Amino acid sequence: MHIQVFKTVLNTHSQAQCVCVFISMLFTLSDCEQNKTSLMQLLSADRTHTHTHTQTHTLTHTHTLTHINTGCPSWIKKDPQVLINSVCLKMLNLRNGDSDGVIDPVCVNVGGELYTTTLDTLTRCRDSMLGAMFTGQIPLLRDRHGNFFIDRDGKTFRHILNFLRCSSLDLPADFTELTLLRREADFFQIRPLMEELDRRGAEPGSGRGGEGALLCVEVDSVERVLHFNYKRKPESYELCSCAVRVHSAHIFCTSHTLIQLLSSSFSYWTGSVSVVPQPGRMDLKLEWVPCPPELPREQHIRHGFQELSVTHHSEHSEHGISLSDTRSFMAELLRVVLAEGFRIDLVSPDPSDVLNCHHLRCVRY
Repeated sequence: MHIQVFKTVLNTHSQAQCVCVFISMLFTLSDCEQNKTSLMQLLSADRTHTHTHTQTHTLTHTHTLTHINTGCPSWIKKDPQVLINSVCLKMLNLRNGDSDGVIDPVCVNVGGELYTTTLDTLTRCRDSMLGAMFTGQIPLLRDRHGNFFIDRDGKTFRHILNFLRCSSLDLPADFTELTLLRREADFFQIRPLMEELDRRGAEPGSGRGGEGALLCVEVDSVERVLHFNYKRKPESYELCSCAVRVHSAHIFCTSHTLIQLLSSSFSYWTGSVSVVPQPGRMDLKLEWVPCPPELPREQHIRHGFQELSVTHHSEHSEHGISLSDTRSFMAELLRVVLAEGFRIDLVSPDPSDVLNCHHLRCVRY
C-alpha cells in the first residue's frame, strides 16, 4: 500500500516533495521510537544546511507532511538522491539488526566472491530484485565478516555490477557463459540488462544466440607406423619402429564468430612452442599426433608432428590439457558449441555415442 502511495506522488509532485513523502513513509513504517530517533539523527547529521526543527528530539509524521506545502530544506532540494541513499542504508541497517550503521562503500559477498561498491550502484534499478534487497524491502543475510551475502553465481555478478556502474555491457571476446548471465539478470530482474542481452542475441552475426547457424564436424583417426634411427651410443644407431595415431577434424560452420571462437579454444604444441590454429572464413581444419611413450620427443618434433591442447585450461598445466584422441576433442567442442546455443541434430554412425562419432551436425535456430 505504501509503495502505491509513493508511486502516485511520484507522478504528481516535485522531486523534493517526493523525498518528504519518502521520509514520512519511513517514519510510519518504523516499529519503535528508537528507530524513529535513529532516522531523525541521520537526517540532521553532517549537514551544513540542516533545517531547524522546533522539536529537536522527534520529527513527527505531521511535521514531515507539512514540508510538502511549506518547502524542503535547501540540502534536500540540492541533492535529494543523497538523502534517499542515506535513509536506505539506515533502513537496511535497522532491518538487519545492526545498530552501528552501514556506510558507503558497501561490501557484498556473492557466492564467495567479494565485491565493494556503493548503494547508488546497487539501487540503480530500484524496481529490480537487487534494488529491493538494498532498499530494505527484502531481508539480507550476512556472512561471518558482516558483509551482505547473496547466494548466486559470484563470477557472473561482476558483469552485472559493471553494467549497473556504466549502463554498458562489456564482455570479454571469449565470453561463453551468456546463458548463465541471462539467468542471473533474470533472477535480479534488471530489465535494462535483460533487454541488452536480448538485443545482442538478436543481432545478425553476433554468434551468441538468436542467429541461425549450421555446424558440421567430421573427425577421423588413422594409425601409422613410424620408422626412425635411435642413437644408442656414439656412432651406434638402432632402427626402431613405433605406431602413432594421426587425428584430424574438419569443422564447417555458417557462423564466422563461432569458427573464431573454436580456433581460439585450441592450440598446437611443438616442443615448447604454442601456435593457434588459423581458421578459414567458415571452416577450421585440425590435425594432431599425440607423442606415444616409446617415441622420443625429438623424433616427434623432427617428423613435424604437433600435439593439440585446450587453450582455456592452460592455467592447470604448462602446455594446457593435451587432447589424446578424438573423444576428448569432441567433448571440448561440444562444451563450446552447446554454450553458444547449438543443439545436436545428427550423430553417426552410432547416435547413442556422440563422443565417439565420426560425423556430427548441430543447428542453432
